[in-house]
Amino acid sequence: MLKSFVRVFLVSAVALVAMLPLSASAAGGGGGGGSNNGMTITVGSPITLQNHLLVTVPVTVTCVATISVDPTLTQPGSIGVTVEQASKGTVAIGSGGVELDSCSPTPQTFLIQVTPNVGPTSSPPFHGGPAIASANGVICDFNFPQTCAFGSTPWLTIKL
Repeated sequence: MLKSFVRVFLVSAVALVAMLPLSASAAGGGGGGGSNNGMTITVGSPITLQNHLLVTVPVTVTCVATISVDPTLTQPGSIGVTVEQASKGTVAIGSGGVELDSCSPTPQTFLIQVTPNVGPTSSPPFHGGPAIASANGVICDFNFPQTCAFGSTPWLTIKL
């Protein structure tokens, strides 16, 4: 019975917090990357292609203020990358990402692995040559009021 009460209380608390307005942290500067509110994201190099199926993209993330989450209590943040490349009259498209448990003024670099999309309309494989990439990220704490940092890059020309 106590477990049921605790679950109902936690679900109610999360629903209440979700309905409250978010206060975004201060905007940070760009630098070859992008920034929206409190998070700067930069796509680095080298970007590598393995077996036409795996693109590895180094992404550096910095936040204006430290934000940490406990992934056992709340959804962790994330960093995502999308790569697109012209390929024999069609477009190869892939995406990948990592979870983000904290973000601070100390830069963190992640090697994001991107694979071609699969499904009913699968993407063709990547090939060596020019492509474009974009990265984005978000992280929110579990405090009241909630603080979030998010950022993105514009589409960047890359070479695979």
